[in-house]
Amino acid sequence: MKIKREDLVDAAGAGLLQYRQIDPLLIFLLQRDVAARRRALHEQVPAEPAEKGQVLLSLLGGMLGIAAAALFALLVTVPAVRMFGLGSLLTLTLLYAFCAFRLTAWFRERGTGLSIRILSGSGIALMPLAIFALEQAR
Repeated sequence: MKIKREDLVDAAGAGLLQYRQIDPLLIFLLQRDVAARRRALHEQVPAEPAEKGQVLLSLLGGMLGIAAAALFALLVTVPAVRMFGLGSLLTLTLLYAFCAFRLTAWFRERGTGLSIRILSGSGIALMPLAIFALEQAR
């Protein structure tokens, strides 16, 4: 129910309240509506994670793993270029990047948490290391 100033003036004319009470009552009702709208908007906003330290540590761990894997991949790239040539290395790199971006998009579409996305990113970044270990094991 929405109360207008005219309704309060009519109520004062009928003797239900005094004319000097109209403005304070109207201000109170407007403030109450604003507070109710703020509460409703605040309930719609998702809550922040309680453990910001855990998120920070998982981010740092993921970035460290990705950086280590990238440095290792740089070391392995020179012999791979000698073996396969630049064209095949470029093709495999582009295919690998496409798969990584597609997996990231798949996780985002399903709304998975940041930790899962970092873990999958670390796994993707460590894949060249796993392939190199398999090659050396033969």
